[in-house]
Amino acid sequence: MPLFGGRRSMLEVQNQALIKTARERAERIDKLERELQSAAQYSLWGQRLERELNRIDPDGAPSRRFGAKGEE
Repeated sequence: MPLFGGRRSMLEVQNQALIKTARERAERIDKLERELQSAAQYSLWGQRLERELNRIDPDGAPSRRFGAKGEE
């Protein structure tokens, strides 16, 4: 039946497009998760550094606050 053949062909094309998009998004998620791990490691490293500096020089801690831009 030609009617169903055309429908099947259209569904196959749509399915391939969905598969491609899903693969691309999965790759993007993997990349972002790896970047998030690197950022988390740097954040923890910065926190440890700040604690160590506060331990070494507790009186200088307020003058060297490590915060986000614009944080006073």
